[in-house]
Amino acid sequence: MALANDEREQAEEACRRAEESFLAGNIASAQLSARMAQLMCPSLPGVANALAAYDIHAANPGDWFAVLGIYRSSGKTITRDAINKQFRHLSLLVHPDKNRSAAADGAFKLLRQAHKELSDLAPIPAPKPNPRPNADDANTKANAETEVEKHKRWWGEYWDWNPDFSEEDASTRHDTGAADEEPTPRKRSKPSSPTKKPPPPPKPQEFPCPCKCPWCSTQFASMVSAGRWQIKCEACSKISLVNVEGPDMATCSI
Repeated sequence: MALANDEREQAEEACRRAEESFLAGNIASAQLSARMAQLMCPSLPGVANALAAYDIHAANPGDWFAVLGIYRSSGKTITRDAINKQFRHLSLLVHPDKNRSAAADGAFKLLRQAHKELSDLAPIPAPKPNPRPNADDANTKANAETEVEKHKRWWGEYWDWNPDFSEEDASTRHDTGAADEEPTPRKRSKPSSPTKKPPPPPKPQEFPCPCKCPWCSTQFASMVSAGRWQIKCEACSKISLVNVEGPDMATCSI
């Protein structure tokens, strides 16, 4: 029971941080904090509504499919009924009367605009699949070499394998009427050159995490490298997001 209450408190704090990030103009951070809150406590009131509003604001301007959360797939036509169904579903989440987030009002306006734009286009045909290369074209290109080119190539290989073949040998073969016959090249073993393998990529440098736990201010003891980490504090057992840029530079968020 105590663990459930602790997770709920962390989820509520994450929701508060999500609102602060959105008001500061950092929509990506707001989405991340809201998703963490939903993972920690899916039944937390308002977390799904706030996350839906953040997702609508995160869509590219003018991408009405992304605003409505509709993903076009090959072979499926988007009907007006599908657009209306998705609009009603999101309206229940982001309507300002049901959503206390600061993102609700703008998200609902974007949602209505996306519904209007796509309804005027419905039904929207499925995108055409990318054409695959024709195997016959590849075979035709591979067989395009003429007999003259084959002949030149063969004699070039022959001289490479038979450097001791003299003009006298050639005239002898011409006198005997064997000039039209293609001699069998003598096989010689070519010196093998050892292939060098590319060096393995350098292992990322590891160092002690420079951040402290935002919950209890205890220094993290984990070894990290540059990148994003989820680190659990050994003192309070709470998980935090750490963005590590170097041994002396990192930012920590809940």
